[in-house]
Amino acid sequence: MVTTLGLAAAGSGRFRENSDRVEKSGAVLLLFLLATLGAQASLSALRQAPSFLVLGAVALFVHGTVLVAGARLSRLSFPLLATASQACIGGVVSAPLVGAVYHPNLAPVGLLLALVGNLIGTYVGLAAAW
Repeated sequence: MVTTLGLAAAGSGRFRENSDRVEKSGAVLLLFLLATLGAQASLSALRQAPSFLVLGAVALFVHGTVLVAGARLSRLSFPLLATASQACIGGVVSAPLVGAVYHPNLAPVGLLLALVGNLIGTYVGLAAAW
């Protein structure tokens, strides 16, 4: 529901006049989200399910292999590859930062890649759960 409302609000263009205020409130909400996620983390749970660590390592290996193979086939640059990878793994928070490290013009690309991945993942996940 939040994804759909956010997508509708972003597409309406209503927030363009107050972009500074919207950006500041968005930054505060992002910090709140990060603090909430960090407060729920428990390192003691790592000992209870080591198979999840192995599964995560395998998933990262497959992710890296597919990205490198795709980059070689399409001749993508390393900065774009790193930004796309971070959009898949890190999401909306870190993809623009990784893109901006390599080139300032890649920050919006990283944000867009992460948002599209988030949108697709939300709806595909809901469809799979249904």
